[in-house]
Amino acid sequence: ANDAIMSAKMSIGVRKAELIQAEANLNAVQVALDNTMVRAPFDGVIVSRRSDTGAMANPAVALFRIEKNDPVRIIASVIEKDIDQIKAGKTRVMIHFDSIDAVYEAVADLVYPSIDVVSRTGRVEILLKNPESRLRTGMFAKLSFLLNTSSDVPIVSRDSLVRHNGQHFAYVIENGFAVKRQVMIGIIDENRVEIVSGLKPGEQIVARGLEFIREGSPVKVIESESDR
Repeated sequence: ANDAIMSAKMSIGVRKAELIQAEANLNAVQVALDNTMVRAPFDGVIVSRRSDTGAMANPAVALFRIEKNDPVRIIASVIEKDIDQIKAGKTRVMIHFDSIDAVYEAVADLVYPSIDVVSRTGRVEILLKNPESRLRTGMFAKLSFLLNTSSDVPIVSRDSLVRHNGQHFAYVIENGFAVKRQVMIGIIDENRVEIVSGLKPGEQIVARGLEFIREGSPVKVIESESDR
């Protein structure tokens, strides 16, 4: 009887060892299975694929390139003499994307503390919300940092500006003739546009009928009802 009991205990011990080994094997298989699932380190958009289905994977080669495009980070180079005027979290900037004919307003997010010794420029980063994914990596933009917030900055109606090849123009009235002049715009609201440069306070511009105006067209100033 004692021999039978001892044999049974030994059998139980062997079975426990086999169970432990089986659980270890199961864990190893589960880890191997988990390694077959490709997971991104963050939420984003796949912009390129560098491997095909069925190809041998190489740990040293990335399978995909992933980008987080909302918000987008814009990096600008600013000349040395102007960089000190830009303040992170305060300085407003107008961002012009000619390729999609869009203008956005944002605030400087980060101003780098160093200057590039070759280009003599400093770097400024701007974060811009991109909920509709209109902005893409690699796009070029023109930036206007609004350093002059004087109340003397001209404000004109949006209808008084002409847009061509990503640039804005106004027809300034000089000696009775329309002169086409390029302007740099600032803040935009529903009906009005701030002119950062290209137009002096007090200068008269053509506000209506721009489709009939060309460079050198004769113009007669007529007093509006609101001015009477």
